[in-house]
Amino acid sequence: SCTRFCRARDDYLGHFTCTATGQQVCKDGWQGLECSQAICSSRCMATRATCPAPNTCVCLPGWRGQHCDLCTPRPGCQHGTCSLPGQCACSHGWTGPLCDIEKEFCDLYQPCQNGGSCTHLGQHNYACACSTGYNGTHCEIPVCYVGFCHNEGTCSPHGKTKALCVCPEPFLGTHCLQRRSPGSTSPCSSSPCLYGGECFNIVQTTGASSSDEFSCKCLDGFSGDRCELDISIDTSLCAPSPCRNGGTCVEYDGEFLCVCADGFRGSLC
Repeated sequence: SCTRFCRARDDYLGHFTCTATGQQVCKDGWQGLECSQAICSSRCMATRATCPAPNTCVCLPGWRGQHCDLCTPRPGCQHGTCSLPGQCACSHGWTGPLCDIEKEFCDLYQPCQNGGSCTHLGQHNYACACSTGYNGTHCEIPVCYVGFCHNEGTCSPHGKTKALCVCPEPFLGTHCLQRRSPGSTSPCSSSPCLYGGECFNIVQTTGASSSDEFSCKCLDGFSGDRCELDISIDTSLCAPSPCRNGGTCVEYDGEFLCVCADGFRGSLC
């Protein structure tokens, strides 16, 4: 009853047995017309691999891993990943073609709070220039905190790191905790602050004695005890810049710092 010739084999031309009627039956792990195509391992990504024998998974160039499901990044890629072979997508905090350049600390972590500006000073080093009303390493401390002024006084930032209280009569002092003596007048009543400056009544204490004095909060462009000095002309520590060889000058905490260009160092670069 055999109508078809079939000879069992197990070599590079095929891997099968024969039925009584001459039909080929592939051996375990083989498939295809002549049973010459190996069946890959169960989780092997067949489009990214070859399978020379059953239950194997040999990755094509550009792919790796037990199941050839991981791409191979660009040679030399240090802090990056890929979704296709040859890519180098940088991890958070790194940049460059090979993801080997650390981003500036300021851009990466944005450590300055409450509107403070951050200046990169080198690897893992930075300085925060706080906006008016805040201080601290990260500008995290408000100068006008809850309870700074008592007796319904109003807190007002004075410069970038200090605060003063506008006290309702008859209270005075740094925190509006003291009461004016009967019959005395406020030193602010004579409007001693010039050019629109705001007057604050303060108490200066020396030993056992104290005196009722004032402090002026000047408008932009003016300075001095009574706001009598016109500082509209640039008096910045960085004007002109003392930094050499392309260095960038940054004012910080009443001083200046030079952020040097590549290849230079020193206080003035």
